[in-house]
Amino acid sequence: MKLILHNRKSKNKYQYELQYVINNETHSVFFGLRGVVNYIDINDRRKKLYIKSEEQREAIKNDFREKIDKSILNKYNHPVTLEYYILYNKTTLRESIKQYQKIFGVYLKRLI
Repeated sequence: MKLILHNRKSKNKYQYELQYVINNETHSVFFGLRGVVNYIDINDRRKKLYIKSEEQREAIKNDFREKIDKSILNKYNHPVTLEYYILYNKTTLRESIKQYQKIFGVYLKRLI
């Protein structure tokens, strides 16, 4: 299945949008609340949100991962699953997307 990931430029509530097509119908899933720090942002040295301490970065990641309901992580298009595997997984978006594709057997086209 082909999925498309968009970085939403508008002043919308969510930062990312995932689009996919089933039976010729386009569906959208929004995730990543705008203004909320995520693991990708705090690992990017170019951003203001960057945290130098690796221990603090890992603590934020682990805190998020402990709080969520793990029973929904098998649904590739659920917002919590997308945040778990894309925003709070690896240190870069590229690495996270590769692992997400491998886990769910999908192709994720990144339009960011």
